[in-house]
Amino acid sequence: MSDPTRLPCPLPRLALVALGTLALAGGGCRSDLLIEGYAAVPAIDASVPTSDAACRPPLSTCDGLCVDLQSDSANCGGCGVACPATTTCIAGACGCGPGLRQCGAVCTDTGSDPKNCGGCGAVCPPGEPCQGGACVLGCQGGTVDCAGACVDLGENDRNCGQCGKACTGGRHCHFGKCGCGAGLTDCGASCAALDSDPQNCGQCGHACAPTEVCSNGNCQQQCDVGLANCNRHCVHLDADNLNCGACGVACTGGHSCQGAVCRCPDGDLSCAGVCVNPLI
Repeated sequence: MSDPTRLPCPLPRLALVALGTLALAGGGCRSDLLIEGYAAVPAIDASVPTSDAACRPPLSTCDGLCVDLQSDSANCGGCGVACPATTTCIAGACGCGPGLRQCGAVCTDTGSDPKNCGGCGAVCPPGEPCQGGACVLGCQGGTVDCAGACVDLGENDRNCGQCGKACTGGRHCHFGKCGCGAGLTDCGASCAALDSDPQNCGQCGHACAPTEVCSNGNCQQQCDVGLANCNRHCVHLDADNLNCGACGVACTGGHSCQGAVCRCPDGDLSCAGVCVNPLI
């Protein structure tokens, strides 16, 4: 039986998934080869440095801390292997997230990038923006031309509400406004989970003492029953996208934590750590 922490899709080390295209060797990922999630393991307290013996698979020790080499962008595939700023660590390799493709040193959306329209290096003529992977005479369907890219200002994180207005601090664009996701609160510099963030415990700016954890919005000495202490954050390992099944195991590439396993949305396939829709 194959290792459940590694995905079998036949891609090179750098995962390249073009928008609308599965650029996969051998004709694409096969559903019978699919391993949709990463194996859940018993939780450990990741709040203090540890030894190799204390790190349970799939975690490894890097600089005295337990890290997930499959998802840690500072230790991707090995200790000290940092991913470039535009990429992220997916299944132990630096690559691009869903809907993006590696073109040179950057991840880009070839569906709207006028310098890589439909493919890397495909440059649109002056005055023609890129939409749907093709150079067009003008943006259609309510999209707006932002520096040669046809974008939806209502849902675009780099152009939210207007061209050039980027969402930061973990915020995403929805209906033209940058905001925090479900279960998170806007605390100025970033989005915070007030029920588990020791720097914003119960309310923005309320920091717990260095020896305390944040459990259900309260600073206390230990986590409440049913919660795991992950670097002083008391979380549910069966549903936390940053600590899925074990502290430090992050769900990446469009996966979310469901039942302590990183899974793709219904209908999507997990190919080299990235969730893709086989029907597109």
